[in-house]
Amino acid sequence: RPYAEALFKAATAGAGMDLASTADWVDELAAIAANPQLRQLADNPKVTADQVFAVVTGVARSALPDTAKNFLRTVIDNGRLAALPEVAAQFRALVNGRSG
Repeated sequence: RPYAEALFKAATAGAGMDLASTADWVDELAAIAANPQLRQLADNPKVTADQVFAVVTGVARSALPDTAKNFLRTVIDNGRLAALPEVAAQFRALVNGRSG
């Protein structure tokens, strides 16, 4: 939940982000992170965080903004990639709560 809240706070602080596009890339990253093969790769101790980051950004269907890349790197560096689908759901709930 802290990741979703921090991202929501950043997206609503007028930091050049809009909630709809942020929700889109969070959802996309969550879908990628939910892939069992990616999870297996990320859990492999011989694979570096940079390698996991490169795979995720490489399979993303759209070019990720810097904010998305920074968020993804933080999630990966903290070993929380598996939590990304839940983070996306929590973020979406915060967005929906704000827009009614």
